[in-house]
Amino acid sequence: MTAGRRIARIHFVASETDKIRYEAEARREGVSLGAWFRSAAEEKIRAGRERRFASAAEFDAFVAECQERAGPGREPDWEDLKRLLRHSKFTGLRDPDAD
Repeated sequence: MTAGRRIARIHFVASETDKIRYEAEARREGVSLGAWFRSAAEEKIRAGRERRFASAAEFDAFVAECQERAGPGREPDWEDLKRLLRHSKFTGLRDPDAD
């Protein structure tokens, strides 16, 4: 694992509760806490990278999957949404038309 590479240590502060949760999850996955953190960090990096599509068909499949996850219905009318946002900015989240 470390052949020819320097090893650096990373230290961070976490609550005791979080530390226990992290250790328990690592144990459930059968890995050390360090391996669990490395895996989580790599997963976070991969998830944050810009998505590239190899073809138009792959992009179309991605769009279809997103639309399926969004569920039925239509997007709200932009003017209605702006009105609701302006209203909630001053009065809270209650919809003025809900009465």
